Amino acid sequence: MWSRSSSAAADRIYHGRVNDLLEFLDDEIKRRGQHNRSLANAYAAGEIDSCINKRQWTDTLQKTRTRLRNCLKVLKVQNPILLLDIEREIALDIPTWAGDLYKRSEYAQQELTAERRMAYAARKRRPLDEDFFAARQAKVYARIAAEKAARQEAARQQEALLATLTEHIDAATGPEALLVAKQMMAGVTPQQIVNEMHHHIQPSSPVAPDYVEVDNDEEFRQEVTA
Repeated sequence: MWSRSSSAAADRIYHGRVNDLLEFLDDEIKRRGQHNRSLANAYAAGEIDSCINKRQWTDTLQKTRTRLRNCLKVLKVQNPILLLDIEREIALDIPTWAGDLYKRSEYAQQELTAERRMAYAARKRRPLDEDFFAARQAKVYARIAAEKAARQEAARQQEALLATLTEHIDAATGPEALLVAKQMMAGVTPQQIVNEMHHHIQPSSPVAPDYVEVDNDEEFRQEVTA
């Protein structure tokens, strides 16, 4: 049922909403103007090649701000449909405008958290299900054990990888040693260095001797003529 008091409250809420949006747009247009001036100064100083690519436009926001002012000065009655359309226009340029405009203060958030904790503590307690908590605790212990095993395996693989890398570094000479040094300075991971070294360093093969040493020449000649 309509009443004079409810109409006055609706007017207050409507005008408060319009004023909030006007203040928000004024701040946003001012912030974008400062950003654009910084771009222009950087362009004049030769620090950037264009002041258009990262420009934050304000033309549509200024038109929206004019429509908001008309809601207060020109129109003498509420027009929620017009206000809703204005909010749609704002969302086209600032999709997060509602979250940016309406936020809980730190004090309000602390109060809400305290109320939730009290409501949670005052809730009706259910009978304790020992089987449920035992099964849940077992899952927790299993997860902790799996995470510990994964960390240990990762540490073992890292140690093995470092040992392999050390062997490659010891065996590297000339261009190979220079390659390893460059990769380490460039921040290449040990695994990548080992993979790269596999392509540059070939495993050494035994070299056949050029002669055979014997202790007894006569014995050697007898074995050859036999």
